[in-house]
Amino acid sequence: MKILLYSNQGLAPRHLGIELETIENLKADGHELHILKCDNQLEGCFFNPCHNLLGCAICETRTHRFHQKIGVDQSRVYKLEKISEAQKFDIPFFENIDELMNFEFDGVNIGRGVASSIISLRRNFEISSHTEKDFIAFQTRMAINVYLNFKKYVELLNPEEIYLFNGRFAECHPILGLAKKYNLRFKSMEVSSSKKRYEIYDNHLPHSIEKRIGRLEKIWNSAVAEERIKVAKSWFEKRRAGTNKIGIVFTGDQNENELPKGFDSNLMNIAIFNSSEDEMKVIEEWQHDIFENQNQVIEELVKHFANHPKIHFYLRVHPNLGKVDNAQSRGIKVMNYPNLTIIPSSDSVDTYALMQACDKTISFGSTTGIEATYWGKPSILFGKSFYQTLDCVYHPANFPELFEITAKQNLKAKPKANTYKHAFYVQNYGIPFKQFEYEDKNNSYFQGEHIKRTYPKTIFTFFRYLINFKKWFRYTKIVKKKNLWNSDIRKLR
Repeated sequence: MKILLYSNQGLAPRHLGIELETIENLKADGHELHILKCDNQLEGCFFNPCHNLLGCAICETRTHRFHQKIGVDQSRVYKLEKISEAQKFDIPFFENIDELMNFEFDGVNIGRGVASSIISLRRNFEISSHTEKDFIAFQTRMAINVYLNFKKYVELLNPEEIYLFNGRFAECHPILGLAKKYNLRFKSMEVSSSKKRYEIYDNHLPHSIEKRIGRLEKIWNSAVAEERIKVAKSWFEKRRAGTNKIGIVFTGDQNENELPKGFDSNLMNIAIFNSSEDEMKVIEEWQHDIFENQNQVIEELVKHFANHPKIHFYLRVHPNLGKVDNAQSRGIKVMNYPNLTIIPSSDSVDTYALMQACDKTISFGSTTGIEATYWGKPSILFGKSFYQTLDCVYHPANFPELFEITAKQNLKAKPKANTYKHAFYVQNYGIPFKQFEYEDKNNSYFQGEHIKRTYPKTIFTFFRYLINFKKWFRYTKIVKKKNLWNSDIRKLR
């Protein structure tokens, strides 16, 4: 099979390791592999949005070194080109994020990836040309340039499949539309929750709820019954203890069993666990017409129950919002309702003690939603989540249903056993690495060789790239909203 692979992951050792492992597997299976790489041509990428030339040199040098190590056929390696059509394209003015997300070029969606990159880098989903005109412009031209490059090589090489990493950001999202347009399969490489495994998603993004549930069921059904329940329970237990190595643990600085001051157990207390709205904001499968944002839901709830003195809400702000200044965090700061207590992200209140003490919980897709059910609490999911179809949470379809379930006395928790599939999946999904070892970004090895940050050739490559210094300076001013200083040389984001 003829395959075209997009290589642009040299800055992240774990991602590069996944790319290398995938290339070796494709070669071993006898596929005809062609590789298209950046070589300092992208205006920026998620890991290097300002076009830091040292970052570009690190990326290119690492990638080239390990491509040589595994014997990549250099006659089948191509470099992105600057295509004048993309550089001269007149960028529309986008009044809001919806207009940007719907923007198409040559019948292929470009804007969704651009929006995703800017939202993740800004940690803010209020994006428009009013506030981010220059940022949108260079990201859009870059995305169009990537699209035109891949269109050229698809027509030249006629591949049957395209491999890329993740697929959510501006520098790669247009390829998905291209694949669909040319009736090609694509495969998205992605990290797993375990350092010892990775994932490849066939013809869909890693964020697909439908496909994730399908994989979850397959893994669950193929496991030994007693063992899978034991493993699932251990995931919940370790998360509560703060010892889980799968995923991020946010409760390390909280005081065990600490509740908010003035907590009155005689009331119906309802814990709201919000989450940052960055990553899934532009993923089509995660879109719905129930609400615009989580703050709207919180305010609708407290206003609806304003005349119910026996009901009190506690909002536990997600740790991911702790140092973020965006519409979501600013909206929370100005909430002032007598029936709502806000617990800041850095507060020492114990999340699990709060969960246990409250009569029920409301979440928007975070793991606290399914954890609440495991610990015997009625859990309400308002929105979407990977566990939404497992009947482990109440899942109201609209605000009236949300209000009804919230007010219901003696609401019973969903069956605890319904949480096991998700927990087991989180600990077991993915393909085991055979040649790549990852401990952290400074300790990664491929075929026994340490993946270093720099090599002697890195400095030479850096000076070769200095011809693009003005680009680095310009994009730093746009992305970071400041001039380039010496201290920025080693800062890639």
